[in-house]
Amino acid sequence: MNVIEPIRHCLSNLVTFTGRDSRTTFWIYTAFLVVLYFAVSWIYGLIVGGAMVLDGINAISSNPDSVNEAAMADAIRTRMASTLVGTIWVNAIASLVATGLLVAAFVRRLHDSGKPGWIAGLAVALKLVGIGGGIASIPLVTAAFEKLDFAHPETMQADLQGLNSSPAVLLGMVPLLLVVVFGIMGSSDGDNRYGPEPDDY
Repeated sequence: MNVIEPIRHCLSNLVTFTGRDSRTTFWIYTAFLVVLYFAVSWIYGLIVGGAMVLDGINAISSNPDSVNEAAMADAIRTRMASTLVGTIWVNAIASLVATGLLVAAFVRRLHDSGKPGWIAGLAVALKLVGIGGGIASIPLVTAAFEKLDFAHPETMQADLQGLNSSPAVLLGMVPLLLVVVFGIMGSSDGDNRYGPEPDDY
C-alpha cells in the first residue's frame, strides 16, 4: 500500500469539503498529523529541557562556593513556570494547525459513511473551547508555580491536577472522541448523496 498518496491527496484538498475519503485514506493522513504533532512537542521538549539543564549548570559553575539555595529555588520556579506556559502555547498553536489540516478530511470521511459534515464543525468548535481553556489557565499555572514549595510539592501538584480537570479542558477532549468514533465507521456501499465511492490509494 502506498502511504504517501493518501497524505498527498489530503494535503492537496485542505479546503475541499465536498466528496468522500475512504477510511484508509483518512487514518493514514491522521496518523501522519499525529506524528507531526508529537515531533513538534518532542523537539520543543528537547529545547526547553536542554535550556533548563544549562541554566542549572551555569548557576552552579559561575559561583560554586556561594550557591544561594533560595535564589536557586526562585530561578527553578521561574524557569519551570515559563516552560509550562511555553508548552501550553506550543500545544495550542500545534492543535490549531492540526485542526485546520484535519477538518476537510474529516468532513469527507463523514460523507463517506453517509454522515453530515456539520459534525466536523461541532468537533472544531469544541476543540477551540478546549484550546481557549488551556490558554485561559496560564495565569493559574503561573500562580501555582509562584507558591511552589519544594519541601511540599504536593500542594502545587494538587493545584495543577485541578487545572487539568477543568470543564474547558475536559470538553476539549470530546473532539478526539468524535474523530475516533466517526472515523472508524464503515463506508457507504457504492455512491451516496455526497458522491461516488472513493478509491483506496
